[in-house]
Amino acid sequence: MRPKMLPVAICLGALVGLLSGCSAAAMPPAPEDTSVAAPVTPEPVPAPTFRAIEPDTTLAVLATATAANGAVWKLQMQVHRPIPYNDVAGQTLPKAMEADCAGLLNADIFAQQLWSFTRVNVTAVPDASTPAWPVDAALGIRPSASAVSIVGRGSLVKDPAAAGDAPSCSTDKFFSVQGDGGAAVGIPQDVAAGNPAIPGNKWLGHQYGFDASRAGGVVLSDCTIQVTAAGSAAGVGGASWAQFVDAKTCATGPPTEVREY
Repeated sequence: MRPKMLPVAICLGALVGLLSGCSAAAMPPAPEDTSVAAPVTPEPVPAPTFRAIEPDTTLAVLATATAANGAVWKLQMQVHRPIPYNDVAGQTLPKAMEADCAGLLNADIFAQQLWSFTRVNVTAVPDASTPAWPVDAALGIRPSASAVSIVGRGSLVKDPAAAGDAPSCSTDKFFSVQGDGGAAVGIPQDVAAGNPAIPGNKWLGHQYGFDASRAGGVVLSDCTIQVTAAGSAAGVGGASWAQFVDAKTCATGPPTEVREY
């Protein structure tokens, strides 16, 4: 028995309708879309906060920076225990040094010269009730590139006044934006040749902290130097160290830095 045919043909899509001869009148009009898209709410950007003191932190330097326009930043620096050039978990440090030294340094040199690397973290937290920080008021950090090789990431950048072709690892590090930055300080002849897993203590021959001497109108205050138990055990704050605190400086270390290269 033949199936009963439907009285009205059904058109399946535009191409099927054209091929079967369906007219436009046979197709029901598409309903008008009257829905309104919900507004997209941007995800809030979390405000910068100080980093928690990490287990390998030896020294924390805290300060308040006030710019000429009234902008206020709270500053934190953490200095970590040095690691040897061949530390598997810390390879980002020597690799950053190699990348920023324009072919002057590489893994072979680090091994031959027994380099150590010290990680430094910097955080600038703005006071939301004050104006925005002026971008031309760049703050510097210590140690100085005149004594060590140093590279920066995040908010820490090469000296804006340095020559364009100067390797970044040979220029001081500055920051003029809020948030986090990281630096790697590299020192040759600072790992025991017979036991490369043990870094030396040449990092103790350098100053650590903030320097606003080139940031016109910026004043540093509330300078606080915190030495951790790990730092005391490593010799931080020993008899050869001093604190350098004034309107442009919040730092600690030996009075004179040793030139390492």
